[in-house]
Amino acid sequence: MALNTEYVQMFKPWFDGNPVAGVKGTGTLTISGVVSDTETVTIGSNTYEFDTNDTYTAGNIQVDISDLRNQATGTLTFTGIPVDTQTVTIGTDIYEFCVAAPQEGNIGVVLGGTFTADNAVTVLTSEINAHSTVVTAVGSTANDTVVLTAVSRGIAGNSIATTETCTNAGFAEVTLTGGLATITAPNAVTALVAAITANDAVVNAVDGDNDTVVVTAKYVGTDYNSVATTETMANGSFGHDHLQGGVYATPVNCPAFIIISGVWWIADAPVTKYTVGGWKSATPA
Repeated sequence: MALNTEYVQMFKPWFDGNPVAGVKGTGTLTISGVVSDTETVTIGSNTYEFDTNDTYTAGNIQVDISDLRNQATGTLTFTGIPVDTQTVTIGTDIYEFCVAAPQEGNIGVVLGGTFTADNAVTVLTSEINAHSTVVTAVGSTANDTVVLTAVSRGIAGNSIATTETCTNAGFAEVTLTGGLATITAPNAVTALVAAITANDAVVNAVDGDNDTVVVTAKYVGTDYNSVATTETMANGSFGHDHLQGGVYATPVNCPAFIIISGVWWIADAPVTKYTVGGWKSATPA
């Protein structure tokens, strides 16, 4: 494709070496494992603190992770038909499979004359969601399972009892499991990016590949290479303690075409020192 030079002027270089395209400094925080309450990330003058309980250091910016902690879960699996009067205990609630009415104090899982695994899953799920204040339930008649999830996040759900007296159904564990006081790396990335985006006047942040937070100076130039990037995390680290790679562009006040040592350098519009990019190069065949 031919170069349109109608509005382009050719100059002798007014600088040493080659023209430089403007670049914003960047840094990458890699999170390799769980993140805990009170751990911090510092970018420039801002310190971001991960927080699970609405208590964080004065002057720090809260990274609210209270709703991102894993909830404890458990699965009741049916291997055959339910049996009349047998029970499932979740927390302090006792659910009883029955034809018409349960024993006093129990919550009836009334199956009528349809004592099948599918019916037990459907009715038990409904009764749990109607009565329990500590778990929610999702039933699957395809797998004959009832999956329980703690309402509260964190480790509290790990103490919720899950037992049964069933011949043809069972839990893998006697309590829910998997609730975390910490949060997973992907959730930490999501929360930190949101906090930086909402609060930082110096950098932007995006969710990068492989559980990373990529921060980029909002402006071109070497001045932003001094922006601090540090952390106090057991499972997180920046590659450097400040942003890297920011440079100012070589300015030109009109479109320009320069040949240096056989290489074409083109600015198709005026370039200031703050312009992102601005210069392109090509070596003609």
